[in-house]
Amino acid sequence: MNNTGQPLIEVRKIKKFFPLKKTSVFDRRNLSVKATEDVTLTIYKGETFGLVGESGCGKTTLGRVILQLYPPTSGSVLYYGIPLRELNPQYVIQEIKKLPKYQAKAIKSFNKTFKLDQKIEELKAKMHILHEGDDLNLVEARRESIKAEIASIKEKIAETKRNVVANLNDIIETIVDKEAEEVIEEAELLIRDNVPVSEVEALIAGDRRFAMILKPYERYLKLFEKGITDENSKEQFQRALANLNNHLNRAKEKASNHLLNQRILAIIKMVETGDIDPITYSIIKKLPYSEPGRYKPLFGLEKQLAKKEKELSVLGRDLKNEKKLAKLQKKSTEFKKESSRQLREASKTCGALILEKDIAKISELMLKREMTHRENCALKQELKALEARLKEDPTDASLAGLIEEKNKRVNLLETRIADLTKEIESYRGKEILKITERIDEKYVEKLDGYLETGINLTRLTKEEMRGLRRRLQIIFQDPYSSLNPRLTVGQTIEEAIVEHGMFKKGTKELENYVIDIMGRCGLDHYMIHRYAHQFSGGQRQRIGIARALALMPEFVVCDESVSALDVSIRSQILNLLGDLKRERNLTYLFISHDLSVIKYISDRIGVMYLGNLIELAESEELYKNPLHPYTKALISAIPTTDNNPNKPKRIILEGDIPSNIFPPSGCKFRTRCPLATEHCAKVKPEYKEVSKGHFVACHYYEKTKELA
Repeated sequence: MNNTGQPLIEVRKIKKFFPLKKTSVFDRRNLSVKATEDVTLTIYKGETFGLVGESGCGKTTLGRVILQLYPPTSGSVLYYGIPLRELNPQYVIQEIKKLPKYQAKAIKSFNKTFKLDQKIEELKAKMHILHEGDDLNLVEARRESIKAEIASIKEKIAETKRNVVANLNDIIETIVDKEAEEVIEEAELLIRDNVPVSEVEALIAGDRRFAMILKPYERYLKLFEKGITDENSKEQFQRALANLNNHLNRAKEKASNHLLNQRILAIIKMVETGDIDPITYSIIKKLPYSEPGRYKPLFGLEKQLAKKEKELSVLGRDLKNEKKLAKLQKKSTEFKKESSRQLREASKTCGALILEKDIAKISELMLKREMTHRENCALKQELKALEARLKEDPTDASLAGLIEEKNKRVNLLETRIADLTKEIESYRGKEILKITERIDEKYVEKLDGYLETGINLTRLTKEEMRGLRRRLQIIFQDPYSSLNPRLTVGQTIEEAIVEHGMFKKGTKELENYVIDIMGRCGLDHYMIHRYAHQFSGGQRQRIGIARALALMPEFVVCDESVSALDVSIRSQILNLLGDLKRERNLTYLFISHDLSVIKYISDRIGVMYLGNLIELAESEELYKNPLHPYTKALISAIPTTDNNPNKPKRIILEGDIPSNIFPPSGCKFRTRCPLATEHCAKVKPEYKEVSKGHFVACHYYEKTKELA
């Protein structure tokens, strides 16, 4: 068995149900597709764990739930590849720093029950709760009176605002009229002085405001010079003078007072939609032709309105706070529950230490231990690099001295970590606070039981899980549909590399790294600029493998990665996966429905049927001694060229796979099992270990050998 004995992935009672849409509003059933149900297994570091079963048995769903591509319905997935405190330094540090806050919130919630009575009494003292009918009528009459006064004040405010807006509009008209008067006077002066045609033409060219006005006059002068003085020309000129104001109003947008007009329009909008504040008031006072007396009363009216609204709100609150009193009393029990919840959350980081009075000091010590641990890890990484260099050049005395110095530092840090741990534990049981009503030894033990040592992937946020994506990868089943047709091979492989910050985009180092990965996966360097459609099926699968392994993962889910390939290409891919596993000490979860492939590549094999794991054993043991009838039927279906007449006959399973929406009672395989009895329909078989490392879920596993 090719593994270190150290667990890497532990799956505990995983369930994944996909809910179905109800066909009717009257349908009260909560139907769901039970893709995986109560699956428990452990995958050890360095092994290839094979997962086999018919299509639709939940293999792919289980693989994706492990990687948190699908959130589980229940259960947990623990990852032991790195210690919990090394998963994400910020996450661990933040949790340690939050310990005093957790305790403070718990204390605050618990003490809230004592403060509630005092708060209720203070609230009653401020309130004037009226229970007599006559007094209640007086309150209601007073409320209606205040509402009438408020309506009157609002009407006065609206009238004052209309006056202010009218004044501002007058200012705009005055400014426009003043400009129009200046242009009119200038135009009339030019006409009265009989300016020659040449000067009129120059004036029109220099100031477009006069073009519409003086153009008819220009034509009139040209006709007059020719001795033509028909009545039509005179009438046309008179009409131009009569329309002088309209032409000048069009030109006013380009005049010097345009910005001032826009400001006044903005002030009008402010007055119409809100109140006039002191800043707006000072701006209006500085406007030309303004009349401050028309809008000054607004300030007094606004103060009156605010006073009356406050009086009404106070009067209304006295009646409404009766319900608030009931709500406050109801919350007294909720605060105790909140206190317990805060303690449970904190105990995941420090156990029952959260009950100690000196939690701030404990948090400080835990933070020092965490920072010391991180420094120690960094030193160990440096030591590994230095030791590798020393192996290349054993005669380098300076390098040996540096390694010795680093080792001393590591030993010092480890001693410091041990001392800090001892100091932290010295606070245990020193002074326990009464934060909840049930502080006893059992409760303390329960809090210590919440302390987590592995990484529960189901509890991580998306960003925290993102930090583990480099370590946990997947090779998808379909090599073509999993590749982006708009990206070249190089872009496909480098996308995740750049995203995780391993190399900067566009650098020569990145290109060399991608070419190296491609070479390891059997792809030539000149293929880096090709697109997915330019490759064969086997080459596309190699691209998928290269993409997954480019991040140097520790655990890879191979989701039927050779099922769509022909036999010759399949053997190449399997050999490639084996070589890469030996080179990089990878751990595989190899999913397939082909037992011959599973046997070739796997160290241990798990057999799934209709969402359940029904048998698990080492590869050789499973093939030599299958204990579940379904496993034996699958093995008998493996094609072979052996012509031995004494070889086992194929076991034909009758019937179809049952629905995973309405699975059979008891044993799910009983509808197709040749050994099934009534007992199988009534009792669900226990998944248990019947020999060392061999697990099976079957009532009659001893009789499986008798199957022909």
